[in-house]
Amino acid sequence: MNINFRDLTIAVLRDHRPDMVAEIAADARAPVEKERDEAAAKAKTAAKSAEVTIKRARREAEAAKTAAAAQSKPASAYSPEALKAEWQASDKLKAEFPEAEDYAAFRRADVAGKVRIMQGNAVA
Repeated sequence: MNINFRDLTIAVLRDHRPDMVAEIAADARAPVEKERDEAAAKAKTAAKSAEVTIKRARREAEAAKTAAAAQSKPASAYSPEALKAEWQASDKLKAEFPEAEDYAAFRRADVAGKVRIMQGNAVA
């Protein structure tokens, strides 16, 4: 087959050398696909980083909120005797915490910022 290269068109090439057309197309797509994949990886990394930053900020805000709440109550409000009296005065607390010591441990952890209370899918 003689081909006049001056008259060569993509249609002629496609008809006579589909393998070559496929190879040229694949070579043309390769850099675009690589760039797309790299951009997707960067976006995924940025999203994870943002998620970590948001979670850290939420933890810090919750800790600050807990610390502020702890400072607003006198230290005597967290004494073992005061916590036991609070537990004894509440049927709701007795239902949730079988022993006064359990409630006291929970309150100490809460004041220290180590407790997160879930309500549905959100943290209260």
